[in-house]
Amino acid sequence: MFSTPQRLAAHYGDCDLYATTGADLLEQLPVGIGVMLDPDDDHRMPILNRMVPPKVLAAVRRRHEHHSGKTGGLDAVSHLERRERVR
Repeated sequence: MFSTPQRLAAHYGDCDLYATTGADLLEQLPVGIGVMLDPDDDHRMPILNRMVPPKVLAAVRRRHEHHSGKTGGLDAVSHLERRERVR
């Protein structure tokens, strides 16, 4: 995504554009999808929309372990599961 029409044109040339506020854009993006702000500039910055909630990650992990028959050691997801059970 680009902060100005000029930055967009510098990257893609003459093209159509869609303009909105940053807040509106982030509301429209699916959970976990990121965008790069002004990718050609020194001030470029990745912006990640809402992270997937830890409970969702834990459920995905449990489903995977159930279907694959695998149980792993303590990793980032199982650590999140333990944290959620403690809460």
